[in-house]
Amino acid sequence: MAPQDRLETFAPDTLPELSQERAPLKIAIATSLRDIRREDQNGRWLNLNGQRAYMMGVPEVLTHSLNGDEDRLLEWTQGIGQLNRQILGPEYFDAMERCILKIGAAIRERFQLVGVVFDDSPLPDLHPKRGEAFSMNPSSSDWIWAPGLRTPNGELLSSNTVSIPSDYRRPINTDEQRHTGKQEFEQQLRQVIFGQMDADILLSDHLMVILEDLVKAPHDFRGRLLNIHPAITNLTDPDCFRGDTPTADAIAAAQTRAVHTGSTFHFIDPGIDTGPPIARLKPTPVLPTDQPQELRLRNYLTKGLVALEGLVHYYDQLYNTFRPGDGQQLTRSTHALPLHAT
Repeated sequence: MAPQDRLETFAPDTLPELSQERAPLKIAIATSLRDIRREDQNGRWLNLNGQRAYMMGVPEVLTHSLNGDEDRLLEWTQGIGQLNRQILGPEYFDAMERCILKIGAAIRERFQLVGVVFDDSPLPDLHPKRGEAFSMNPSSSDWIWAPGLRTPNGELLSSNTVSIPSDYRRPINTDEQRHTGKQEFEQQLRQVIFGQMDADILLSDHLMVILEDLVKAPHDFRGRLLNIHPAITNLTDPDCFRGDTPTADAIAAAQTRAVHTGSTFHFIDPGIDTGPPIARLKPTPVLPTDQPQELRLRNYLTKGLVALEGLVHYYDQLYNTFRPGDGQQLTRSTHALPLHAT
């Protein structure tokens, strides 16, 4: 299927009157080391096909955008651009670079990052998928972002990173233990993110956990739980790859037909990547000869950009105006990038 070269966003047909003087939203990110595939070497320099490129995950992209760290963002975009310039052409990466840099001002006006939660545990039977090189210590050099990463107030991001182990996922647990443990895990997640961190919204990145208790009464955080997925989640699109293997699925499909992938920023509901979309973009070609790490790295600029654009669009048109499951419909719009140039 042909690539999308325009960002798609989704909003209700009618919007309530919003105050022009709105405070920044406080974001907490939830992630999982065990669910970061081996090809997702976040926080590391990679050597692929004789080129060196940095794998920057969404927490680091968001932090650098909030800080206005244009040099670090340029280093990231240019490394990926050099590696893939023959595949996508220089114009593509020049445009992506401009978009990522230009949206930074909009991000800084609208958001504050208050912390990160990860659900890993030292128990060895919980790590069959975990990236082997990652440490359990957020302050170490083997973490998922560069050592010394600081938030705009000067604090180390690692100092605001909290472990809430999801030990209920142990293979030896009974169904009853998993059910009870899952409820306790979500309760702890709620207490830390919406209590201790006082976050307005939760952004899930690599957290393969269905947050079913948080989207129903009595807590009902629908509309405040968001996810960034590294593929298209629309079932009517032939290049839809939901679930925890979107990269492998895209490469498998590319063996018999032309495939493009991208990223979807969407609301979390009780399903797996089934929530209503907020923003999506599908510009990344998938080659039948791709290795997972090659494709993942090529698509990371799209994922980072869709996360940033999706957050701004969410702040402007969806926060406190839309909740999945209430029967309200969203209308799709398409936009030339960048949307939020300064």
